[in-house]
Amino acid sequence: MKNSLIQSNVLLVLIVLATCLSFARLLPGEPFTLFGLLSVESFEGNDFPPAGWSKITNFGGTGWRQGSVGDNVLGLEGFGGIDTPPGGGSLLAYASWATGDADSNFNTDQATDQWLITPLITDIEIGDSLKFYLKYFSQFRDNLDILVSHTNADSTAPFDTTLLTLTFANGSSNEWQAHSLDLSAFADSSIYIAFRERVSTTFNDGDAFLLDLVEVGSLITSVDDRPVAPATFELLQNYPNPFNPTTQIAFSLSHSSEVTLKIYNLLGQEVAIMVDHEVLRAGSHTFQFNASNLPNGIYYYKLAADNFVDVRKMTLLK
Repeated sequence: MKNSLIQSNVLLVLIVLATCLSFARLLPGEPFTLFGLLSVESFEGNDFPPAGWSKITNFGGTGWRQGSVGDNVLGLEGFGGIDTPPGGGSLLAYASWATGDADSNFNTDQATDQWLITPLITDIEIGDSLKFYLKYFSQFRDNLDILVSHTNADSTAPFDTTLLTLTFANGSSNEWQAHSLDLSAFADSSIYIAFRERVSTTFNDGDAFLLDLVEVGSLITSVDDRPVAPATFELLQNYPNPFNPTTQIAFSLSHSSEVTLKIYNLLGQEVAIMVDHEVLRAGSHTFQFNASNLPNGIYYYKLAADNFVDVRKMTLLK
């Protein structure tokens, strides 16, 4: 009876402690510390960037900023107001061509390069993932990179690993999309993650990205269920397929490798380069292919990594 009472009290203490810790992790602006718990940033706090976060803006723009539901996106006032993804609050983070352009003037032909950087993420385990909701706001060409630094977030130079590159253009979906990126390759290390908006010119390019519910958490349900790092190289079938005009191309690497990913038409002519001799870490990688400038038909995508080469077929159907 006594042992049973002690066990019950210990269990109660653990439940209370776990509840308090979980609640603390969900507070906006808290650093991402895993220990198998869920951490979410919904940008609902009064400060922006939130505590622990930072931003870097090249070319003199204001950089990523906080937006509120119903407000206009700076520089795209005629394209409707801000909305939030399912489960989001009334605030979010966004970057537009105008937040990255020094004088918010289309005629400057200026590039944009603006970064929003997480706090230090520690205690990563195999199975942990970065999840977030992203919306491409309107219709002009724009690019978003998700990058990793192992050392510091004081400048853009240490962000030498690309987790994902997304390219959008007219015809891309303007709906909120949930993204999930495996962080297993960074197990037992500490990293910073950057969301980088960039275009080479705001004269014809530059749109806006809305970002919310950035989450670092564990997908592990038990020790036996822990996923392992990829044992081999693998190129997956694109999704969706057929597609119009964008599709996701995913592959996995068993170890860090120099990667090339190219798109070809039926005649064997190269029509796009997704990755060009870039060193990527072991793990899963996903890239979005936008074929808005290509005609309907069958295309092939080819992955080359070390001695591994594979080709798959996909269909563009507009």
